[in-house]
Amino acid sequence: PTGFWVDDRLIVDASRSSACRILQALVRQYAEALAAGADVRALSVEELADTVEEGEADARDAESIRRTLDRVRDQICTAIRRDTGRAIDANDVIEAVSRTGTLKGAKGYRLNPRTVVLAAVAR
Repeated sequence: PTGFWVDDRLIVDASRSSACRILQALVRQYAEALAAGADVRALSVEELADTVEEGEADARDAESIRRTLDRVRDQICTAIRRDTGRAIDANDVIEAVSRTGTLKGAKGYRLNPRTVVLAAVAR
C-alpha cells in the first residue's frame, strides 16, 4: 500500500491526497537538502499550499494546510505511542520551525533532521 509510513506503520493513506502532497513536499525538501549536504530548511505554509494546489482542482488555503499538518502530526504521535509506548513529541517527525532573518516570526515545517531517517522502499 502507498502512503506515508513511520516505523513500518501506515500513518496517511494515499487516498488522502492533500496530506500526501504535503508530506511528499516535505520528504522531497529533506532528501534534496541531504543530497546537497545543506541544512533542511522549513517550507512555509504558503509554499505547501502551492504544492497542494498544483495537484487539485480546489485550492487550499493556509489554514487548511495547518489543520492538515496538525492532524498528521497527531496521527504520528498517537500511532507511535499506542504501538510502541515510546514518548514522542509532535516535533519529532514533522517539526514546526520559527524562522529568523527577513521572515522572522513566520512559521514553516520540515522533517526533523535530528530524528528522521529516510528509507527507500523496494516494490
